[in-house]
Amino acid sequence: WSFTTRDVSNSPPRMPTIDGPTTGNVNTTYSYLFVTSDPNNDYVEYYVEWGDGDVVDWIGPFNSGDLVLLTHEWTEAGNYTIRCKARDDRDNPQEELESEWATLRVRMPVSVDTGVGVQQSTPVTNNEDVVEYEEDQNQVTETQDYSTTQSTLFTERFLQYLQGLLQRHPLLEWILSRVPLYAKLMNL
Repeated sequence: WSFTTRDVSNSPPRMPTIDGPTTGNVNTTYSYLFVTSDPNNDYVEYYVEWGDGDVVDWIGPFNSGDLVLLTHEWTEAGNYTIRCKARDDRDNPQEELESEWATLRVRMPVSVDTGVGVQQSTPVTNNEDVVEYEEDQNQVTETQDYSTTQSTLFTERFLQYLQGLLQRHPLLEWILSRVPLYAKLMNL
């Protein structure tokens, strides 16, 4: 007699990373990248809450480590928290495990008409947020520099991945060439 055993233990995906702009204007579409990896190399799905009531309900499956690009537009000024979690995609739903929540705070300013044809943006905050921002101004600047570097690296990784994908699937490039966002991505 001979038999083979295998480890059927399952681990949840790691907490996703969310990358994208943290400030902007209302009624403008912004792009965000989401990525996670699964220790078991299972396919993963994403659940995203945009902080304004809009939800992306378990999209996927995607390969572990694939970058996923989603867009969103906020229609009202305010502070929002994007939340995302991942789960591994298994044949048996009882074996699907979820990651911890990842978050990214986003601030959408208000456009104020100054009366001279120029619009000025002012963040919408309460007094506590203003004090916190003023006290941590140096830290915010350092975080923005680090975030910009990380964002650039993340974007470069995404573009490399996209170019490899397009080389393997020429029809995909033809399809994407009809999407305005694709042209912007290729010009980065």
